[in-house]
Amino acid sequence: MVQFTHWKTMRGIAVAIVVVAGVVAIGLGQNLPSEPGPVVIRREPLRLTPPETYRFAFQLEPIKQLVLTAPCDGTIQSVEAEVGKSAKAQEALIRLASTERQLLLDRAIAQQKVADLEFDQAKRAGQGSELAEARQQLSRADVKLLQWQVEQLVSRAPFEGTVLKVHVQAGQLVKAGDPLVILADLSKLKVEVPVDREHLKEGEAFKLRVENQTLDSKIDKVHPADPKFERVRDLATSLATATIVLDNPQQKWHVGQAVFAPLVPRNPVTDVATIAVGANEQGHRRVQIVRQGVVRDIEVDLLGQVGAERIHVTGPFIDGDVVILSSSRELTDGTQLRANPNAALPAVADSPAPTPVVGNNATKSATKPTDKPAAKEKKTPAAGF
Repeated sequence: MVQFTHWKTMRGIAVAIVVVAGVVAIGLGQNLPSEPGPVVIRREPLRLTPPETYRFAFQLEPIKQLVLTAPCDGTIQSVEAEVGKSAKAQEALIRLASTERQLLLDRAIAQQKVADLEFDQAKRAGQGSELAEARQQLSRADVKLLQWQVEQLVSRAPFEGTVLKVHVQAGQLVKAGDPLVILADLSKLKVEVPVDREHLKEGEAFKLRVENQTLDSKIDKVHPADPKFERVRDLATSLATATIVLDNPQQKWHVGQAVFAPLVPRNPVTDVATIAVGANEQGHRRVQIVRQGVVRDIEVDLLGQVGAERIHVTGPFIDGDVVILSSSRELTDGTQLRANPNAALPAVADSPAPTPVVGNNATKSATKPTDKPAAKEKKTPAAGF
């Protein structure tokens, strides 16, 4: 365990002299004992931001989707679309009946017959045939227009796709613009997520996590950050929005499935000095913290940098954690801290702050503890840890 007396603040960083007396077992393994003797450590409290602050509801969406609407007021004559069923291009999905449009078409057809008779009479009389011909052409145009409007009463699939939703049923009255059917192309799905522009480019492969699986996808577009992503701007050097495309020819993946973005943290976020970030034996980034009197190695993910000296990280932190900035000797994971009333800090008001440990070089304490506690003496952990 590591024994210490008190912390002294120097240039905003807390400094303490500690005495290494041993370590404690953690989990199924046991840490190697630390070399006894005085050691100087620097640390600062963590200011945590809960992950809920950055949470978004990302989900898969069709790359192509269309809402078919009612072209006019009328009554639903028949519904041929079924949710989940495929529809071919130009296949009829909804048939709408409109008495008004049908009557207007009948009237236009009658007016065209009148115009045809007038043109024949004028032609036989040898006068006024040009005016009669113009009226005939006008009436024919009216018939074509109304025939087209009547044809629009049948809502057809503009492309091959899958019916996602049917809003109406037979016999229902609808107004112009009311939604009838939602049709989507599910051969490709997409999602928009916040990303760091410096690390991702258009066309690059992208590991997309959908629910509990990680899939191979690609970045289709990288464009300016959507305003809704502003809350994560501090977590990226250059915030942008990426459209991720997922090939789905067998429709294995479904609209609405949850997606997790790498930039959006699932653990608390804090900013630490870059000197506090190291790597463990597996090559993962980690920081050392003091938690309830015990030194712990915490694996972290790196986020946006804050200048040259600090960086945002996310990891399984809890309130009360204190990050170790440097130590004059290595502290192993599981080392316990207990009070040492006989140790004293050196005068540090005019001396520079201790530097982080590099390799086997360590900052030496200016004073040594005058009295080493007995090995069997039980100490109470210091307040605050």
